[in-house]
Amino acid sequence: MALGLVGSFITVTPGTTLGRFVAHVTTVTDGAAVVERLNTFSSGFAAFRSSPWLGIGIGGYGPFVATYARVEPDSGWPIVNNEPIELLAETGIVGLAFFLAFLVAVFVVTKNPPALRASSFSRAEKAELTPISRPSASAPWRP
Repeated sequence: MALGLVGSFITVTPGTTLGRFVAHVTTVTDGAAVVERLNTFSSGFAAFRSSPWLGIGIGGYGPFVATYARVEPDSGWPIVNNEPIELLAETGIVGLAFFLAFLVAVFVVTKNPPALRASSFSRAEKAELTPISRPSASAPWRP
């Protein structure tokens, strides 16, 4: 509680480190990060519009937006910074549909795992699957 009282008396002035931090975390519509993300989002959608069904190819976003597509920059190819937009741009509607189907399948299987389904146990009982046991000491050994 004492820490809260001390914290409430600290004034945040714009020139201080704390002031810059507060301005950085509370500004959600300005700044280089927001501008860069908006630019990459728009170029990601432009890549999608250029080939909507099959996309521009996995890993093709960087060369698509690069000035010189044949030479990889020293800093690496640019990325979209948004997985759904990058997936849509690089694999198109078909790739996004397969990815969403995969996610749905994962959620369905994890909600009702095959090992816990009643039908799995009944099939095992019908097949009379029993664990293999070792021969007892009284049973003769046959090679």
